[in-house]
Amino acid sequence: FKCYSKSSFAIFLLFLLFLEAVWLFAPITKKLKRYVQQVQETQEASTRKNEELTLAYQHLQTAEEVTRQNAEEVQKSHAELLNAQWQITKVNAELIEKNKEIQATNDLRHINQELEESRFFDKSLSHFAEVMRWQANQTIYSWSEHLLSVLVPYFDGLQGVLYAFEEEKNSLYIAGSYATDHEVIRQKNEVGMGENLVGQVAKSLKPIYFHTLNNHAHNFSVGTATEEIEPEALIIQPLIFNDTLAGVLEMTALQAWDERYLELLKRMSESIGTNLSALQDQMQINQLFADSQISEKKLKRSVIKIRENEERFRKLSELTQEGLLFVNDGVIKDLNDVAVQMMGYDTEKELWNTHYINLIAPINRFEIEHNHLLKDGLLHETIAQRKNGETFHMEIQSREVKYGQETITVISLRDITIRKSTERELEEANRVAKLSAEVEKQHKHILSSIEYAKRIQHSILPKGKILTKGFVENFVIYTPKDIVSGDFYWFAEKNEHALMAAVDCTGHGVPGAFMSIIGYSNLNK
Repeated sequence: FKCYSKSSFAIFLLFLLFLEAVWLFAPITKKLKRYVQQVQETQEASTRKNEELTLAYQHLQTAEEVTRQNAEEVQKSHAELLNAQWQITKVNAELIEKNKEIQATNDLRHINQELEESRFFDKSLSHFAEVMRWQANQTIYSWSEHLLSVLVPYFDGLQGVLYAFEEEKNSLYIAGSYATDHEVIRQKNEVGMGENLVGQVAKSLKPIYFHTLNNHAHNFSVGTATEEIEPEALIIQPLIFNDTLAGVLEMTALQAWDERYLELLKRMSESIGTNLSALQDQMQINQLFADSQISEKKLKRSVIKIRENEERFRKLSELTQEGLLFVNDGVIKDLNDVAVQMMGYDTEKELWNTHYINLIAPINRFEIEHNHLLKDGLLHETIAQRKNGETFHMEIQSREVKYGQETITVISLRDITIRKSTERELEEANRVAKLSAEVEKQHKHILSSIEYAKRIQHSILPKGKILTKGFVENFVIYTPKDIVSGDFYWFAEKNEHALMAAVDCTGHGVPGAFMSIIGYSNLNK
């Protein structure tokens, strides 16, 4: 029935009424009525549904409009979001580029900082390498004083002390100082291993660094014309060469040192230790040579003096007569002029009827009398005493002589002062000769060691065949001033390149050779 209009439905209803009126088809009419009623109810329900559907449709349209608007808003927001995302991506890309630039800048700054530090270390090490270069007639003390006079101000320090290690005594001694109390330096000139902080650093081979001295600063104060200045920082650095203690450096400052300076001091410590060790060796070698020369001069003088004394002694022996005493029961009865002059008396009468023992020094009288030395007829040496109390070496001998009915003891006196002096000189000459022989032996040993060092040094130098690899035509002029040299030449090949170096090390001789071996090793590394 939905397909019919309202007019058709009214006609159909009138037709039903007509049928009912004429009582035609009553059952059918009832059924049609019920059916029409149902259709009407269904139509009403359908109308309500339509209204509801219309309303729902309107609501749907409204919702669709809202959805469409929301979709447009979402699309717009999505577009804005995409735009924002693009902007963010762009900004992020720019930030990445900026970060790269910043990182590059930081890397560049870091590289510049490293270059600056490297330049600082290279410049400082080169400067102090020149400062530590040995000068003519320079000793370990003058070298140490010169080094501290440059080192302490360079590190903005107040005081500095350089200790050298003496292996024979197993202790440290002060080789140089800067702005220190001379009385304090004199008191602690020698420091034992493990004694105070310096000795402990020497024993442990580990540095000690105080950023602040607090209540102990007065122990390191520096006096000026107006006030006392107390330091704030202290460093005690061991100086090591070839894993062996060479010395200790002690330094104070008004404020804590920058890490760069601590690292610089650490790098310099081995070079200072190397020079200290070399100076110690040089000082010992110089001392041995000096002792050898002194001993040689003493030996020559002693030989000349011995020859002179031997000649003088020979002449005196020819001319001098013996002093004679004629003694009876120990009493001098007579004597000759030689004995009178020998004992320092003026006349013979001064000695007549005196006991002969009075002519002997008091400290020797008991030995002669108690041991009866004059009764054995042998020669004996003793100390005689002249009239004026002066003592001298004398040789005595007695013999019995018959004189009439009496037996007289004749005592011979000989002044052996010159002979004893000559004997002492001979002993000294023998001692000097032995010392000279020992020095000569040590000298030969040192020369042998230096010759061996020469062989070691020459063994590390590149040979002609090796040089030919890089330079077909080559020659080497290598003439050391001493047996070994502080100069060396070096050759290596790397990445199809031939590298050649002629190196001048600090010092010459044995210390320079040590430096050349260290330099050669470092170049190989």
